[in-house]
Amino acid sequence: MNAAALIVAIFALGVSLAAFVFEYISRRRQLFLTIYGTLLEADQQRGRRFVHQLAESGSAYDSLDESARDTVNHALSTLNVLGFLYHRRYISRRDALSLWGPATLRVRRSAHISGFLAYRDGLEGGRVWPFFRSFSDDAEKFNKQGPS
Repeated sequence: MNAAALIVAIFALGVSLAAFVFEYISRRRQLFLTIYGTLLEADQQRGRRFVHQLAESGSAYDSLDESARDTVNHALSTLNVLGFLYHRRYISRRDALSLWGPATLRVRRSAHISGFLAYRDGLEGGRVWPFFRSFSDDAEKFNKQGPS
């Protein structure tokens, strides 16, 4: 093999690797923007707001009608998906913690205060939404240390 062919082969390998890395970064960014957009939808916000209202008023989860409980359940399940993507490193962990960590932590606290987490755990016979809970634990640590 002559030197020119070797140089061309190395260059082609470099271009291929660069394209792969660019595509990987682009897909991670797009996935994050997709989950971010989902979390901003009105029904998601409504579900999180219901949880906060329960905690602030001192009302129990069973004061919500079935539709509101479904909305809360959906919002918390979506946060569990965010946690799943975060833990599998399908999205940027730093971006997820910076943009959704504080809100997720507040939702978890409100869901605990209102008894909604205990209610769902009781329905399932164990801890539900493990990725949501773990993500909120990491968010608490992140908030204490601050972004670096």
